[in-house]
Amino acid sequence: MTGDEKYTARAWKEFLAVGDFPDWNEGHIIDVGEMLAAAAIGYDWMYDGFNESQRKYIEEIMVKKGMRYIRDAYYGKLTASSINNASKFVMWESNFNAVTNSAAVLSALAIADKQPEISFDIMEKALRSSEYTMHSLAPDGGWSEGVMYWAYTMRYFTKFISALENSLGTDFGIMKYQGADKTAQWAFYLDTPNGFNAFHDSVKDHVTPYIYSFFANETNRNEFYDMRQYAFEQYNKGYGIYDLLWLDRYNGNGELNISRDLYTKGIESISVRGDWNSKDG
Repeated sequence: MTGDEKYTARAWKEFLAVGDFPDWNEGHIIDVGEMLAAAAIGYDWMYDGFNESQRKYIEEIMVKKGMRYIRDAYYGKLTASSINNASKFVMWESNFNAVTNSAAVLSALAIADKQPEISFDIMEKALRSSEYTMHSLAPDGGWSEGVMYWAYTMRYFTKFISALENSLGTDFGIMKYQGADKTAQWAFYLDTPNGFNAFHDSVKDHVTPYIYSFFANETNRNEFYDMRQYAFEQYNKGYGIYDLLWLDRYNGNGELNISRDLYTKGIESISVRGDWNSKDG
């Protein structure tokens, strides 16, 4: 974007650092997912700034420290003692499933031309595995792990879907699962001026606002853009680089012309407010 080599030089230091790790903690497979997703995005976005030797190094660490372990998990070959580990994520309805599958697809799309065999294999498996998590959104978009884990999950899921659409022209029907078009609405209602509703694991934080921009683009529901602007103004959550990708059609004023109350079937949650501008609800 700028042509300034200081950015690729700094990124290269990061790649050398993660490449020097003895492993990416494949026993806790979501750690591999996080590292692999970051590597895939960095490789793709800065591809033209790296030389061929640097690209090859990054491709090799992605396969060696990340992709091969995720492929082993899809075939039931990655074992560990904890329920949060290894191959169990493949059939979970969980953030483990969504994050790890997202990383598999991002990495596969990034280096499919260089490593086609493993790339196409894990992408196919990731798409099938992601069906377990997508089913869990039915019927109204609720997320059983609470808003905090929903927000964490969606930081990866949004990139997963966007990468598929931009690279292959399709999301293979993933966003057509029941509840997918409503899930951002559910999270918005359970986010408050005082932080997430304390359901399941939670901290005092807010949804990363660009997530609403993604769902506005995907669903053509402009109220999601208003939700993004509201989060920016009310929760002091600033703009980020992904807004450049998804905040492209907004022409509102941040005013919410939506109901103050929401009942979400399936997860059986109810959100009730007196107004949208009071910290007391």
